[in-house]
Amino acid sequence: MQRTLLLVCRYALNPYRQTPPVIDEASVTAFTQSDIDPLHRSIPEYAPTPLIDLPHCAKHLGVKRLFVKDESQRFGLRAFKALGASYAVYRFLCDELVQRGGTTPDPTTFYSQPLPDDLPRYTLCTATDGNHGRGVAWVARKLGQRAVIFMPHGSLNARVEAIESEGADVIIVDGDYDATVCA
Repeated sequence: MQRTLLLVCRYALNPYRQTPPVIDEASVTAFTQSDIDPLHRSIPEYAPTPLIDLPHCAKHLGVKRLFVKDESQRFGLRAFKALGASYAVYRFLCDELVQRGGTTPDPTTFYSQPLPDDLPRYTLCTATDGNHGRGVAWVARKLGQRAVIFMPHGSLNARVEAIESEGADVIIVDGDYDATVCA
């Protein structure tokens, strides 16, 4: 049985914005890739995000229903950022394999089979204030890759330790987040 993923994008434009955004087909292409859902479902710990109904808040706001996504249990990371990191790394590795004359890995089994032996070990790097870096470190650990995460001076120790607990090396940059991105 073939599943079809239907994505509905809803948005509201700020009427006070000076320049309206350009929303065209190219802007949403990344959200229509057919490998996103199968890849995420190949992660053994994957589960759909529970939605919590907030009827009292909905009533207060004058809307029919209001739901909040509960990402607090996502992969034990307490954040949704791992899904984006997982897909970005998958696409990177697909491109690398194809450039080496290999084939694109099947997204439905990507996390249940070892990476090809001829694929070199990579170091995944990112700048973060916390959640994104932990997601990248988590993906690197799952795939047997190295992760180096750059964080700004003054980052909470708990965030640094959470990223290190995923096996990543953390480098503290003397500066704010913008300086960390440039490092």
